[in-house]
Amino acid sequence: MMKNKTVKLLITGLLSLILIISSGMAPVSATSTATGVDILFYVPDNWSTHYYGPKIHLWNAGSYNTTWPGTEMTYVKNGVYRYTNFNISSCDFVINDGYGNSQTSNLHANGKVTVKDGNVINRSQHPTQIRFRKPSGWGDNIRIYYYSADSSETEIYNWPGAEMEKEDVFQYWGAEVYNYEITEFENCRVMFTDGVNQYPAADQPGILVNAGNTYYITDSYVNSESYYTTTLNPSTNQVMVGQEFKIILDTANSYSRYITDSQNGMEIVDEEILFSDTEKIVKEYTVKFTTAGAKKVYAYGAYLGMGEYLGKSVDIKVFDPNNSNTSDMWGFVRYIDNLTPEVQLGQPCQVKLELTSSSKMGFIFVTEDGEVLDPSWNSQTSSYSFTINRYCENMKVYVYSYGTYSPYSRFYGGYFTTTVK
Repeated sequence: MMKNKTVKLLITGLLSLILIISSGMAPVSATSTATGVDILFYVPDNWSTHYYGPKIHLWNAGSYNTTWPGTEMTYVKNGVYRYTNFNISSCDFVINDGYGNSQTSNLHANGKVTVKDGNVINRSQHPTQIRFRKPSGWGDNIRIYYYSADSSETEIYNWPGAEMEKEDVFQYWGAEVYNYEITEFENCRVMFTDGVNQYPAADQPGILVNAGNTYYITDSYVNSESYYTTTLNPSTNQVMVGQEFKIILDTANSYSRYITDSQNGMEIVDEEILFSDTEKIVKEYTVKFTTAGAKKVYAYGAYLGMGEYLGKSVDIKVFDPNNSNTSDMWGFVRYIDNLTPEVQLGQPCQVKLELTSSSKMGFIFVTEDGEVLDPSWNSQTSSYSFTINRYCENMKVYVYSYGTYSPYSRFYGGYFTTTVK
């Protein structure tokens, strides 16, 4: 069944009013208050990107102005790249394919934006969490289609949209619930389909949703909660058995919130509250796993002694260091040894990486404020060297590895801190 998102303004306004009344409250848009520029770029299908991905050329960016063709963007997932710089609040830019064959027009970013099909779309610092209860008689291939709630009606994914994730936690008394997190828009409209059925129906607009809210949607009503969306941010998605790592839980503080893995071998070593007020709480957990395998960690809440799944989970792959078969661990960063935790400005930083496979690997080092560092290999010290050209204290530097013949297979390897005096 084909979607139809174009409808008369009167019908759109009436439907929006009905949805707001039925939810019991008007969703409050979460506007961005964070400083810095964050540009999320969806590569057009007809581009042949450079081996390392597209480049971004900046001007009106102060000391961060670049020379053509610009600086490398950071790989997010296949077809999506990002440039982040917390030291500037706006800039003009052009993104190009690295070959000189394709490029965008001159664009401008102020804060967080998404670039898709030549459009620059303002984003909120908080995502929109969508939870959809599958109607009776629908199939299992549930997809969400969404587009900007403005005159451009810009879409990120073509119809029928992106695949939703089935919540594999039983708590809905037989109902099947699917979730998806929208990060590209501050305000948008959503539609759902299984490939045959569609809600809302054709010739009806999508349901209006706003960033910073969690929505529970069925084919008969919409319920929203105007608080920061629950997020789980692990420091890595690949670990060894017994290796400690961090998971940050950021969610509402209306009642007790915690993480669990449904008795799948996770141990909580430490728990620290990083922030707490009447509206939200941020907790940092130090955890480890006692068994190998594909793990899933869930965000949970406790209300009146009952557990409630908050619609957010992360996948963690745990390897057994005693298992000689490491073919699926190719390029995994076992250990990071920072040889220069403190340097003078202009001096090179050095770091050693212990790997499961050292051949045919490439690395990217990215500072916490978004600068991509270009490392060079030092054969005498068996280390990588790079330079941070500014003063900083305990700067986090993140490590990403990838196969030189498969640049799209990059994954997070961890981070270390360096002080430049």
